[in-house]
Amino acid sequence: MRVTTFGMNARYLQDLSDIMSKYQDLQQQLSTGRKLNQPSDDPVGLSVDITIQTSLAQIEQWKNNADSGLTKLQTADASLNSLQSVLGNIRTEILQAMNGTNTPSDLNQIQSVVLQQIQNVVQIANTNDGEQYIFAGVTGKQAPLSMSVAGTTITFTWSGGGAQKTTIGGGNMRIPVNVDGAQVFNTSPSGGVPSLLANLADIYSDLSNNPAKLDADLQSLDANLDHISAIRADVGGRMSLLQATQTQLSAMVNNLQQSKGKVEDADLAQVITQLSTQQTVYQAALEAGIRLILPTLADVLQ
Repeated sequence: MRVTTFGMNARYLQDLSDIMSKYQDLQQQLSTGRKLNQPSDDPVGLSVDITIQTSLAQIEQWKNNADSGLTKLQTADASLNSLQSVLGNIRTEILQAMNGTNTPSDLNQIQSVVLQQIQNVVQIANTNDGEQYIFAGVTGKQAPLSMSVAGTTITFTWSGGGAQKTTIGGGNMRIPVNVDGAQVFNTSPSGGVPSLLANLADIYSDLSNNPAKLDADLQSLDANLDHISAIRADVGGRMSLLQATQTQLSAMVNNLQQSKGKVEDADLAQVITQLSTQQTVYQAALEAGIRLILPTLADVLQ
């Protein structure tokens, strides 16, 4: 096979260009700290990187859902705790009214205090977390409870929805993140026991009209308090589940970020070594080129 000077020179220049291209790639890795700077660097690695980024985005969304859901449940739990405290105050006033030594003036004073506490109950039922009324159901845009007072009669109007809102905590896992306000305020805790709102209306009326019935009202109030405690226990269970979900999702994010780093990040110590080697190779190639490129006839005659 005939080998011409032109062919030898062209092959040498191509090899020199390849060495320089590799040298430039290593320089870019060193300056950016990444081994994936363009698709051509590693097509397979790029595909893996895209898959990891997609998974990270999905998991971050699940984590945000869990964070938001936990905040909502914490707000609901705090409101239920306040409700139990207010109802405890009403219970104390009922016991005071039942001691048999109260004058009509005393009972009026107790009734006034109870009315203030009932107004606190309405305020708790209408708790807003900045986005919605937490006991109002799915829509949550309208205050669920209102009340009016006429003499010794309290009338409550409940307009909250009863459906639950759920959040996606990963895959097909859906966790309810609200409390059904109707179950708390407007549902009988057991057969024959009035709902909390009906119970409070009876207490206010009986303080003036039928003090002998306060004992039955107290028993109903205790049943409603037990009912609220059961609801809080359920909320606590869901909070624990979301906290566990947060921990699991955070671990998944950390693992994926580590995998992403292995695909994207350059090993700087290795890159520096390779860069030094490639620089030596480039210098050697230049020196070899001086000997490889043969002088022309014009050079000899000159």
